[in-house]
Amino acid sequence: MTKHLCANVLLGCLIMVFASGIYETKAKKMSWQKNDVLEQLWKKWKFLGQRRANYNLEDESRDQLVVLDEQKTSTTPLTTTESPESGTGPIISEIPTCLKCICLVESGCQQVPCGLPGAPCGPFQIDQRYWIEGGRKGGNWQNCVQNFQCAEDTVRGYMQRWATPQRLRRVPTCEDYARIHDGGPDGPFSRSTLAYWQDIQDQGCDESSKFD
Repeated sequence: MTKHLCANVLLGCLIMVFASGIYETKAKKMSWQKNDVLEQLWKKWKFLGQRRANYNLEDESRDQLVVLDEQKTSTTPLTTTESPESGTGPIISEIPTCLKCICLVESGCQQVPCGLPGAPCGPFQIDQRYWIEGGRKGGNWQNCVQNFQCAEDTVRGYMQRWATPQRLRRVPTCEDYARIHDGGPDGPFSRSTLAYWQDIQDQGCDESSKFD
């Protein structure tokens, strides 16, 4: 009887030790998994934080570029022989058809005074970035875009940069010019510019309308 009792006690002890070992192993495994999850979350948090910081730096750099451009254009005199007031009342019939339609859609071919820094203004509604990419015509953004000839030259310069057969893989049409003017370099490939092209067509232009 005593032998059986001792054997049962010993067996019970062995079972408890074995179960304790299993629990400890599982606990360690869960702890490792928890640590792995925490480490992954930490790495992701650091990555997102760094990416957000990079975005902030990029935004800050763009803001600084705009400020520098504003400072430059505010102190640079016009290099053209015309004054800012001249050329503000164009004879619309002298404008090539595609440019005429763009001008009519943008402003009714009327002057739109410049207000907020960098915001679109003038008959073609040209903002400061557009003017820069159009070749900085006239040497001064606000004066140029409110001078009809200078604004037209800016549109031409912008199209010479972005509306090329190499980029579009075809000969540019009036539709390409109009949608680039509205939506930027990738305007012809964006559905968001289709409504603008419809407005251009409503003014009597089509793909074959001359630009030059």
